[in-house]
Amino acid sequence: MSALFEVRNLYKSYSAKCSVLEDISFSVERNGILCILGINGAGKATLIKCMLGLLRSSGGKILYQNVPLHKITQKKYYKEVSAVLEGNRNTYWYLTGWQNIQYFGRQKGLSGSKLSSRAVELLKLFDLYDSKDEKVCNYSRGMQQKLSVIISLLMPPRVLFLDEPTLGLDFVTQRTMVELLGEISKNVAIILTSHHLDVVDQLADDLVLLENKGIRYQGSAKEFKESHSSGKWTISVAGELSDGLNFPDDALIFSSKDISKIIILNNDTENFKKTMHLLLNNNAEILGVKKDSSTIEDILLHISGGENDARTD
Repeated sequence: MSALFEVRNLYKSYSAKCSVLEDISFSVERNGILCILGINGAGKATLIKCMLGLLRSSGGKILYQNVPLHKITQKKYYKEVSAVLEGNRNTYWYLTGWQNIQYFGRQKGLSGSKLSSRAVELLKLFDLYDSKDEKVCNYSRGMQQKLSVIISLLMPPRVLFLDEPTLGLDFVTQRTMVELLGEISKNVAIILTSHHLDVVDQLADDLVLLENKGIRYQGSAKEFKESHSSGKWTISVAGELSDGLNFPDDALIFSSKDISKIIILNNDTENFKKTMHLLLNNNAEILGVKKDSSTIEDILLHISGGENDARTD
């Protein structure tokens, strides 16, 4: 089975002296969420626009389902690939939410009851149904963002590009958006960029980290975090630990009258399991278990030297 996207040795320059991307190669194999990260000017927006066919690459290839992008007609491509780009007006503000949906739905080839039923389904899913007849100029930033995503999903896409989907959202709306994107990603491949690295931490299945015009890391987000974490388990227990408990040799024990802690080092899953079994067999009251793992934001700040712009462009 071919990959959804294959980017092969991609090169992009805007002049003979100004290259933005050099020898970029990665693939998008599955549904889920791929996050493209990098500092300001790393080329994330350029890469996404090349993958959308909005910019022509200077070298290399981009294949969609094993077909070179330039050989696919726009009409066919944009039936399967949709996007919400930050910095672009994705809706008409003088129209209502419903009118926007009707207009863009017809542009996508939907009409009549099929369009209306799909619109109602998505408006209710994104909690925007009661505001569908208000003009978009009166929507909050979060409502506008939701409407843009709804429009991108009218014709269920195979791939959805999202540039800063949570920018400007309050924390409640941001959490709702994260939950919705997580659910949508079960059936759609989402390619996402975001300044909100807490959002990336919650959503990313895979990462592409751009650096110095190339790729510093590509692969599993989980493996990326684990490779930059100390990998220790911390088990918190109520009260003092009983004498004579035979904990693993490399475990660190901190016992006190109120709360005791057992720390299992070196990401040793077997010793963690043995310790949990030992505690449960001795009727210990376990208050909590924590596996040390650095956040993506922590890692990027560390490897960039802690600069304030290390979050993404």
